[in-house]
Amino acid sequence: MGDNKAISGTCRLLRITEVLNISGLSRATLYREIALHDFPSPIRISARSVAWLQDEVMQWVESRIQLRAADQRAEAGKARQRSRQLSVTRGLPKDESE
Repeated sequence: MGDNKAISGTCRLLRITEVLNISGLSRATLYREIALHDFPSPIRISARSVAWLQDEVMQWVESRIQLRAADQRAEAGKARQRSRQLSVTRGLPKDESE
């Protein structure tokens, strides 16, 4: 009886309304992302009900935050490169820069 071990990913079951609120997705987009394997699949909790594991949904949110950070770093690198290219171009005589 004393073997109550926490099972990973089972902290709480979320119903669709909560998942939509947390993710910010529409119902149609949510199911499209599931079909594309870009969002965690729900688990069946009864004959006509499904739910999502809170841990998996929150991991998806965290992955989107990480993607944003990576995109921002990439965009900053592109902006620095464009700035360098402009400064090089401006240093050339007009006929060579065209």
